[in-house]
Amino acid sequence: MSLHLVKGYWVLITIAVVLRPYPMITLRRTVLRCGGTMLGAVIGAGVLVATDRSADLIVIMFVLAMLTFSLMSLNYGLGVVFLTPMVIVLISTGQPGDWGLAGHRMLNTLIGAGLALLGGYLLWPRVDCRELVDELVTALEADRGY
Repeated sequence: MSLHLVKGYWVLITIAVVLRPYPMITLRRTVLRCGGTMLGAVIGAGVLVATDRSADLIVIMFVLAMLTFSLMSLNYGLGVVFLTPMVIVLISTGQPGDWGLAGHRMLNTLIGAGLALLGGYLLWPRVDCRELVDELVTALEADRGY
């Protein structure tokens, strides 16, 4: 709050969705989130600049929502590419042509991603690859037995 970020809650949302119990998983999720958000914010800004009719924006949001929820379970990064412009267009529907929100989304996502990476590497214990392989073998054997 002391930074006076526009839509600063996006920082917290980013931390919540990318921080995972293992540093490498957090890193992977962070890269997907940041890449998807950057590309999606550019798409969102382009949509807002190109379209000034609210009815058109509603149709675009519907298409983006369908793509987001269809792709999110297949590829998180690709889902974020469509989630980001959907959110930007949704929030900006009352002010068509105002694409500045895309920049705020990118900045807040980068801040949140940086904090999540820092937290992931400082808070969670290091896992030896050998331990991870042993745990994976145990899980697969249990699954086969089941």
